Amino acid sequence: MKRSTSGSSGSGGTSTLVKGILLGLGGFAAFGIALWLLKYVIVIGVLGGAGYLGYRMVAKNKALGSDESKSHQQLTSGDDDFEKKMRELEAIERRLDREISGR
Repeated sequence: MKRSTSGSSGSGGTSTLVKGILLGLGGFAAFGIALWLLKYVIVIGVLGGAGYLGYRMVAKNKALGSDESKSHQQLTSGDDDFEKKMRELEAIERRLDREISGR
């Protein structure tokens, strides 16, 4: 049997090498673009963090508000509120069950 050649012998290795080089260059370019974008993200993050820390230093008590004891009571009385809401939901569920079974 006779092999058919397209006129160039050994081009398979060269094309693989060229593909590998182009793939490496593309990866290097993608890495460079990612670093370029990351630089701006880091700068914006640092500026945002510095702004937030500055805000917290200037307005120390504004984040908590003047009703600190009231909010503390609301946090500790959450169990009673939860149980009340659960009882209300169960009552609504029973009422809906009665309406559905009545039809």
